[in-house]
Amino acid sequence: ARLWRGALKARRMAPSKAVPHPSQLDLLRAYARLWAVTEFVIIYGNMFLVPGCESFFPSECVETPVWFWAQCVLWLAILAVPSRLLVSLSMLVRVSMFVVQSPMIWESCHWANALELACVVTLLLCPATAVVDQTKDLVRTMISLFYIGAGFWKMNTSFLDPTVSCGTIYIASLLATFAPEGLLPPWLVTAALGSAPWMTIIGEMSIGVLLLLPSRPMRRAGFVLSNMLHYAICITPHPNAVPLFGVFCYTRLFFVMP
Repeated sequence: ARLWRGALKARRMAPSKAVPHPSQLDLLRAYARLWAVTEFVIIYGNMFLVPGCESFFPSECVETPVWFWAQCVLWLAILAVPSRLLVSLSMLVRVSMFVVQSPMIWESCHWANALELACVVTLLLCPATAVVDQTKDLVRTMISLFYIGAGFWKMNTSFLDPTVSCGTIYIASLLATFAPEGLLPPWLVTAALGSAPWMTIIGEMSIGVLLLLPSRPMRRAGFVLSNMLHYAICITPHPNAVPLFGVFCYTRLFFVMP
């Protein structure tokens, strides 16, 4: 028993091996594979974004969705060999698809195009060992402006009206689904619904400001707030849940704290 206690004590006192930080090349490969998988999920869930397809599923499209299958080949290739050339080509094809399908695309698709083009520039101009380092601040700034703009443009008479605001609808749906009946007093529910538009605006703009700050703890706070926002949108009951929008944002947040 004494020997056993001595061995445990020695083990606790032994210096632990530091976990090596992934290299820039490892980070690039990780993001490339993450991007390929999430883009497949986003496009498969939004097949109406594919030119010539008016359905949610490839098998029900009016025409053969060449754009979809071409990208599937590139995404599979990226999973196997996440090279700069393959990633750049795949991103350019995806950008081209949204351009062809415009204006019948989500507003977030325009932001996705801008972010992808920024990545393509660094992929083509920088060595693979420097892409993430050269891209992270630019992408973080663009994402920050996206959140700030999302909050700023909600400051209009329609969104600020609790009777028609989608912010109120989201809060009401979440409270009705997840808050135990009778736990919240009526005055608190009324206050939450009435303030939901401004809560949404302040929340989104706060995320953008925090991500812009040079302080790493502040960026981490913005990262956490963003996750909370998109998780709440994801678990909102049908038909108001928008999980794929969260997937789009989560993927690009990779550059906030690589």
